[in-house]
Formats: sequence, structure tokens, C-alpha cells
Amino acid sequence: MVASPKLKLTIILTIIMLLEQILATENLQRAWKRVKQNKGAAGIDGLSVDHYLEWANVHWGTVHQGLERGYYCPLPVILHAVTDAEKY
Repeated sequence: MVASPKLKLTIILTIIMLLEQILATENLQRAWKRVKQNKGAAGIDGLSVDHYLEWANVHWGTVHQGLERGYYCPLPVILHAVTDAEKY
């Protein structure tokens, strides 16, 4: 089944709106606060929570621009199961 041009446009606009919400400063600040409080594990790149701010100060502008323009593809995440002992 081929999507109509109107449906394609609706899908594209929806994706753009979602990306704008995801990249909104307030949303990113809330997400960072939760990761930091949860002592998030390093990702596939090995970047720890403690070193993220230093990295972000140097690279975030480029990453943000790449996400907005559609050419930045982040690395996959690593699944980390949190045990009860780690929660407290």
C-alpha cells in the first residue's frame, strides 16, 4: 500500500514536532536530572555521567544541529538492569 502525499506530509510533520519536543531545553534538562539522580551507566561510548557535562560543553552544539538537520545518528544504547541494591 502506498501512502498518500497528505499522509506522508502528516507523518513528516509529526516527526518534526516530536523531535522539537525531545530537543527542547526543558525536556533535556529534566532528562539529565533524572539520569544524574539515577547514576546512569555509561553508554556504548563509555562516557560516564561524571564526564558528560565536560563532553557536552564541547560537542552538544554539533550534535544538536545534526539531530535537527537529520544527519547525526547516535550510537545504540546498552541495556543495564538495575538491581535493588543499586536503587538504594
